[in-house]
Amino acid sequence: GFDGIDGLQASAVGGMVTLTLDQQVLFNSGSADISKRGQQALGKLAVVLRDQFAGREIRVEGHSDSTPVKKTRVKWASNWELSSTRACSVLRELISSNAADASRIAAVGYGAQRPLFDNSTKEGRSKNRRVEVIVFP
Repeated sequence: GFDGIDGLQASAVGGMVTLTLDQQVLFNSGSADISKRGQQALGKLAVVLRDQFAGREIRVEGHSDSTPVKKTRVKWASNWELSSTRACSVLRELISSNAADASRIAAVGYGAQRPLFDNSTKEGRSKNRRVEVIVFP
């Protein structure tokens, strides 16, 4: 199962499984390059996806907080680009780990448009910065 995967929370509704990954595990601040810790977590996740969810459609969703991108403006025009690139980084890592067939996995970036928590607090912003791996029934 998903036990022992660093920074992962799993939930299931109606056969759809949502795997929420803490961006602090996956990336360094302002970066879309997956960290060593993130590679380890995604490697474990890939095994579960391959063994338990083979053949299912998967969508990797990137989410950010509402803080405008400043320090990295040269690289990221906005949170849309950052969240999209992070989702693509996770997608590439999962494909290279044989977690899913490339024809059954997609990436999307929502920027700050789908917050789960209050962006006016530091803790809320931290929780809104996430990548979700959605496994469809």
